[in-house]
Amino acid sequence: MEAGETYPPGYCHFPQYREAFFQQITAERLISRIVKDYPRSYWENEAGRRNEALDCRVYARAAASIYGIDRFSERQWKRLEEPLQIQTVKEKRANSEQADEHASPTETGTWLRGRRTKRWLER
Repeated sequence: MEAGETYPPGYCHFPQYREAFFQQITAERLISRIVKDYPRSYWENEAGRRNEALDCRVYARAAASIYGIDRFSERQWKRLEEPLQIQTVKEKRANSEQADEHASPTETGTWLRGRRTKRWLER
C-alpha cells in the first residue's frame, strides 16, 4: 500500500511474520455434519498441526470486542495514543517537513559528513 493509505475494515495486516505463524492460524478447517437431521458446522484441527497462534488471535479478538474496540471513536483512539506519543503518517510527514524547513545544514546529519567524535553513537 502507498504511504498514508489505510487497510479497509475487516482486513488483517500481518507485518513480517514467519511461515510457522501462518501454518498455525490456518491449522483448522470448517467441517459440516448432519446432527439430528440438521446441518451443523464445526471447526476441526487438522491432524498433527499446531494451532496456538490461532487460539491466541481468537482470544485477543474476543477480548478486544468485549472491551468495545470495534466501537471506538477517533477521539478515543487519540486519547489512548497520547501517552504513547504515537503519530499518524500524516502527522509524521508534516512534522518532518517543518523540521526540514527550519533546520540549518549543520543541525541535520553532521555525523554522516565525517564529523564524528568518540561518542557519536550516544547522541
